[in-house]
Amino acid sequence: GSSGTAEVDITVTAAPTTADTTFTIEVDDLEGTENADVFDATLFYNEFTGTFLLTLQGADQADGLGGDDAVNVGLNGVNVAPLLDSIEIFNVANTAASALTFTGIPDVTAINTGSNLGAQSFLELPAIVPLGVDNTDQNVILTFAAGVTDAGTDTIDLVAERVLGGDWTIPGVETANLATAGSAASLINDLVMA
Repeated sequence: GSSGTAEVDITVTAAPTTADTTFTIEVDDLEGTENADVFDATLFYNEFTGTFLLTLQGADQADGLGGDDAVNVGLNGVNVAPLLDSIEIFNVANTAASALTFTGIPDVTAINTGSNLGAQSFLELPAIVPLGVDNTDQNVILTFAAGVTDAGTDTIDLVAERVLGGDWTIPGVETANLATAGSAASLINDLVMA
């Protein structure tokens, strides 16, 4: 018989990096990936008590690392001020009047809020960012960190979709580019600015 050797090239491809991006009812310290991650901070339903519990809390921390990261947030009548780095897009809904404070959230680039059952406040924003509001008749309030609206010529982009009332309060901003989306009419009771 004959014997021989053959060369075989084997390529090993690493599995995509994934991260645990789900907030819990405990204190969380989460880290994303270099990709566009979606963090889950929606309300947790406790079937034994029949109540919704916060998963995003003031003591929570997260770093989205790279990519354009988003977080889906549920609030239930509280003011929350977590530390969230490199998370850019905030999608927020509430079950009662609530606030999200951005003093520890430096990288926000867009906010979407909808299906709110109470007024929603976004406090101490580090920049003027686009705001989308959908499917609510509740008030929306934005405030900005010191110096953000000092230019005197500030502009904000706003989108209303299926908005059925409520006042939008955006102090310190002089101009709003307001657009509507979807086929249903939208109505804002009052837009309070500057």
